[in-house]
Amino acid sequence: MQNDVWSNPQNDQVTTSPFRGIGDEEVWEKIRKPLSPKLREGNHAICCENTIDMLNAIKDHREETRKMLKSLMTELKCYKHLASNMTCIVHQDRVMTLVRTIL
Repeated sequence: MQNDVWSNPQNDQVTTSPFRGIGDEEVWEKIRKPLSPKLREGNHAICCENTIDMLNAIKDHREETRKMLKSLMTELKCYKHLASNMTCIVHQDRVMTLVRTIL
């Protein structure tokens, strides 16, 4: 049954659960939608609209995560620069104190 459903392009709709473990009709009714071979995402055919929604949500989440990480990297660079400047100031103060002590 599973191979017949997925390999037959004339099938309009899946009538039974092709997935092992999804025997509960309430769950299956929520995810069952007509198959549409015309829907494509990149080079991959998308079998149902739920899949497209999931892919779009994943892409949005990935973009948000990328922006957040980029912002964190920028802030870390600022803190690193600030710490480096503070180290230079402390080092210069020590040198000046040492010079004053010698003179």
